[in-house]
Amino acid sequence: VAVSVSFVIVNRLVQRRYRDVAASLLTVLKQFEKGNLTYPFSVDNGQFDNVLRYIQKLMMSHNSTKGRIDEKLNERVFEIITVLINAMEDKDPYTSGHTTRVAQYALAIGKRLGLSKEQMQLLNHAAAAHDIGKIGIPIEVIEKNGRLTEKEKLMMESHPIRGMKILSSIDYLEDIASIIMYHHERVDGKGYYQLPGEKIPIEAKIIAVADAFDAMLSDRPYRKSLSLQEAKQELIKNKGTQFDAEVVDALITVLEEKEPLKEFIAF
Repeated sequence: VAVSVSFVIVNRLVQRRYRDVAASLLTVLKQFEKGNLTYPFSVDNGQFDNVLRYIQKLMMSHNSTKGRIDEKLNERVFEIITVLINAMEDKDPYTSGHTTRVAQYALAIGKRLGLSKEQMQLLNHAAAAHDIGKIGIPIEVIEKNGRLTEKEKLMMESHPIRGMKILSSIDYLEDIASIIMYHHERVDGKGYYQLPGEKIPIEAKIIAVADAFDAMLSDRPYRKSLSLQEAKQELIKNKGTQFDAEVVDALITVLEEKEPLKEFIAF
């Protein structure tokens, strides 16, 4: 499973020339092959040709180990996904650390809403991978300083479905793929794919709020960041239209408590 996902991801990275993650990915895949699923994984330099060969080798041998290490692979593949997305984000000073913060905001909201252990795990994985579809979008579009053309806008708005396609071919990732697909939907039905609010998964609603909140607190090429108070007011203003009201209320409560997110927000 991890091999299949890694193959797709690395193909996208090769196209985007993110070669700085190759050696580290190769090392961890070698350790996976040996059954060492606790090997630490970090970004480093290296060659993608060898990475691809190892991924292909592991794809062929995966069936022989299926069932014995799938649960651990489930966790490890999302560690890989997170590192790769962080590597992509680190290319852009405006988005560096975005995925990590979104995941933390989302988990804090989920805990406040009383999500089950299974839902929290699903939320964590979906938040970690929510922008994986951007890997297939040209860097000059992602980093553009100015208004996007209509073509570029459509390209950026395609990243949820790109992310869904990357993950949905793997049976046990279908729920996560669905959340990623709908994380830019609006509860008033006017989102990217105009899904009615009642049909949007709660995890997608949570990520939508966490994602937008982090964007509000971050500088962008075309605007300065909002203050914390301004961001809170923006969320409240859009309750029931762009954002789920219960999710917004949960985040506001968490922010008032301060403690759960003090590592990520300067109160």
